[in-house]
Amino acid sequence: MITYAKRYYQKDVIYRFNRLVGLQSDIKVSVGDEVSPETIVATSWRRAGFRTFNIAQMFGVDVSQVSNTLVKTIGTRVYSGEVLARKKQLFGLREQVFKSPMNGIFISFDPDSGRITMQYLPEEQKAIAGVFGKILEIQPDKFVGIDAAVNTIHSTISFGIQREGSLVEIGYKDIPLQADQFTAGHEGKIVFGGSGITLDALYKALSVGVQAVVTGGVHYEDFLRLTGSKGRFENVGISLLAIEGYGMSEISSVVYDMLKESTQQRVFFEPEDSMLIMPASRTASLGTNRVKEWREFRSVANGDSVRILHNDYYAQHGIVKSLDVKNELVSVVLRDGIEIVVPVTDLEIII
Repeated sequence: MITYAKRYYQKDVIYRFNRLVGLQSDIKVSVGDEVSPETIVATSWRRAGFRTFNIAQMFGVDVSQVSNTLVKTIGTRVYSGEVLARKKQLFGLREQVFKSPMNGIFISFDPDSGRITMQYLPEEQKAIAGVFGKILEIQPDKFVGIDAAVNTIHSTISFGIQREGSLVEIGYKDIPLQADQFTAGHEGKIVFGGSGITLDALYKALSVGVQAVVTGGVHYEDFLRLTGSKGRFENVGISLLAIEGYGMSEISSVVYDMLKESTQQRVFFEPEDSMLIMPASRTASLGTNRVKEWREFRSVANGDSVRILHNDYYAQHGIVKSLDVKNELVSVVLRDGIEIVVPVTDLEIII
């Protein structure tokens, strides 16, 4: 009898991180280099736009007089607080000034409207490695490929886009996460904990700037409300990994311990594979054991560890005791000792 098989986690496997770089980036590394999370792999410059200012209105003068108030010439670099225009008042005893509210370049003056235009100074963008690893590939203007030894956790359901951030624990393993447990201190973090999360709690996490939540489960109706109109890969401001699936259910001890071991480390959510990627030991070698497919089909056998998908015992784990091949039924002993019989389609093998 064939059914789904799932890997809940993988340890000490090799994963390829493709760190995106911008056009005309200055690549700072070479193939073969070993990197740490703080290593800058590329830098680039991004222009942030323009601002216009109506000097005629500010000074209350005719547009023909604006050119006489300007103290900077076109093409000049101007820093925040520097005087751009000056108007004398009371026979020169007083003056009115306009100071630049930004760092930028004075790029144009329109004598017909009295407006000047400032372009923001380019901002330097730095792409960091984010992991301990080795540079294996460089595609200029596209990405830098880094192979790293990692541990992975595969979630039954998830939504959201790629995220990364420091991993922190919140709440209790066996109790659903509550809204008041999320604070401003969780901004930019990926948090884990709880047997599930409520809609109110997830909205609170979103409001304080949490990157992603890793928890036991989520109610089906809430999941549907939270996924965007374009599906589960839409950016709704936060990402969610419900390890055990729908409903409230504790994260297994093995997976929870893996999360705790990675606390305060930089971790990554990969939505395509519903996968949380965590750094392995720094001493882990870059072998040939790459991340495997997390779902596949396998034949059920006596002694297999399985997870029940049937409504009455959803998300409970057990061991296969016997098989009724003719009727495609499987006898499973749950962790609490209860023996149940379910169709083979109502379980998945835990690899």
